[in-house]
Amino acid sequence: MAISKPSSKKVDEAVALHVLSWRQDGERWFDSDVEVGIRPFSRDLTAAWEVVDRVCEEGFRLQLDGSRLWLARFYKSAAHTLETRAYSATAGNPAEAICLAALAFKGVTSENLGKT
Repeated sequence: MAISKPSSKKVDEAVALHVLSWRQDGERWFDSDVEVGIRPFSRDLTAAWEVVDRVCEEGFRLQLDGSRLWLARFYKSAAHTLETRAYSATAGNPAEAICLAALAFKGVTSENLGKT
């Protein structure tokens, strides 16, 4: 069975909720107590960089590579060990790959994205 690709709107909303910790009240979104509009995180690299900043605040680094298919990988190596934690995703554009990798970091996969 093929897994359908989530819509950009679903990805953007999931990023706002799970990665940026915004809250939703009906159609309105809030960052703390300030009303904000959903930005096109999965389609605009400038908006996606807010996602990168949030994940990197937790000690992760971003590796981004691609041209036709983009790979985004957030990784962190534990000091004095060989252990590396990494969360990665591929997509047709770098912003979407960043968003999907950030969602994977938060435990949200494309399979359960519609359940957010």
